[in-house]
Amino acid sequence: MGAYAQIGGASYADSVDFILNTTELSPIVGGASFADSADFTLNTTGLSAIAGGASYADSADFTLNTTGLSAVIGGAAYADSADFTLSTIPPPYPQAIYLNYSFTNFAGLPGTFGVDDGTDAGARFYEPDGVAMDGAGNLYVADSRNHTIRKITPAGVVTTIAGSPGQPGSADGTNGGARFNFPRSVAVDAATNVYVADTGNSTIRKVAPVGGNWVVTTLAGVPGLVGTNNGFGSAARFNLPYGVAVDPPTNNLPMPLIAGGRAVYVADTGNNLIRRLTPIGPNYVVTTMAGDPQPGFTNALGSLARFWAPTGVAADGAGNLYIADKGNYMIRKLTPLLVVTTLAGTNTQFGGADGPVSTALFESPFGVALDGATNVFVTDASGETVRRISADGQVRTLGGNFGLSGSADGVGFAAQFNSPTGIAVDGTGNLYVADLANYRITKGTPPAATQPTPARLIGPSYTPAGGFQFSVTGQSGGHYIVQAATSLTAGSWQNLVTNVVPFTFADTNASAFPERFYRVVFLP
Repeated sequence: MGAYAQIGGASYADSVDFILNTTELSPIVGGASFADSADFTLNTTGLSAIAGGASYADSADFTLNTTGLSAVIGGAAYADSADFTLSTIPPPYPQAIYLNYSFTNFAGLPGTFGVDDGTDAGARFYEPDGVAMDGAGNLYVADSRNHTIRKITPAGVVTTIAGSPGQPGSADGTNGGARFNFPRSVAVDAATNVYVADTGNSTIRKVAPVGGNWVVTTLAGVPGLVGTNNGFGSAARFNLPYGVAVDPPTNNLPMPLIAGGRAVYVADTGNNLIRRLTPIGPNYVVTTMAGDPQPGFTNALGSLARFWAPTGVAADGAGNLYIADKGNYMIRKLTPLLVVTTLAGTNTQFGGADGPVSTALFESPFGVALDGATNVFVTDASGETVRRISADGQVRTLGGNFGLSGSADGVGFAAQFNSPTGIAVDGTGNLYVADLANYRITKGTPPAATQPTPARLIGPSYTPAGGFQFSVTGQSGGHYIVQAATSLTAGSWQNLVTNVVPFTFADTNASAFPERFYRVVFLP
């Protein structure tokens, strides 16, 4: 929080040292007072006004650093028994209102693996890894350790459409006669053809609806043979491909429309490459779009770019690809002109920090999905979170608490995951997450469009016992969560208390930290 003024009766007191720097502070208005019994220094650099009876008194030195402070209003107090530094966010002081997704169990039972078809929690999965949504609201699942492809209807009815549970293999065929070997990812086109990254076989497969059956064919690669070869069908080679995507119907660029088909894109994980399968007649030709078998990080054109174990890929309607570059802790973007850039994250540091794409951090970005507004949704597998990169360049955690695994349903950070991998989004913004080590599919429901009343922290003050307390107001009857972090770029915020406003909160542990930041999150 911040503004450009200190207004009306604000007081600042300390018994030893207190630092105040008024750089960029424009007015101090109306009865504000600054007092100390030992050291007091007021640095008025950039201070444009002291108005309305404001007073500053001390016997020696007093310093307060308010760089970029926008407002301290109505009796706010800052106090400490030793040293105190106040630092605030620079202009333009935006106030963000965060509404959280609600995550609930959609299919499968946490902690229980199996092969059973059924409804909702009556079904069983064994490390579901990839998910994809068709236009009718059906969800397709790469059930990796069962070596099967599953389908979940909007009503939650789970069926096995291809492969045989517990029987890995590479055979093409119909329904249960086909075999897969640790399928990791799926994508669906407008004709309900399901494309599969058959990771253990290093092949790309297609599951096509024919009448009431599902017919499986191999589009490219040879089971058990790895390599980087481009070429038609079985002449091509992959190395443990994890991610697969298909051009959406809205992409009308010439290349995807050769012979009336749609291009299929592959994150060729073991080769550190992004590949394309272009349909030519009944066959597919494989080409390398970007990357080199040598892992690394470089933003460049085509083969000059470098990736490190890319796992997830998604395509938008303009021909851009979004890539989960797992080994580099980044989300990358590949344009139709084969230019690779960084969308979010950095290859020099991993973590869970939200914020602008230039400073946000990821630990293990795995799956990516897009909505109609070009928001990018990301699963951070070892971070145990679901993230969103919004079109305005902000990264935010929608569900899970960084580094904390579990299986709890809940809103926002109260939800828990255990190695979330695949992710899909439907036409109304619902998210579907392959919660791999929980053996389930989790659904994330977006918040209502209604904006709550922003939370306010009122009257922060120091307590004699070494704590820090303030009151919280907001939407009447609304639940708000107080969080704390040791810096504004911290990897995660610690949850301190949840309560219904208005309430007063005291952090009795505040004096244990050199600096501590607080925020309040609304729970819809």
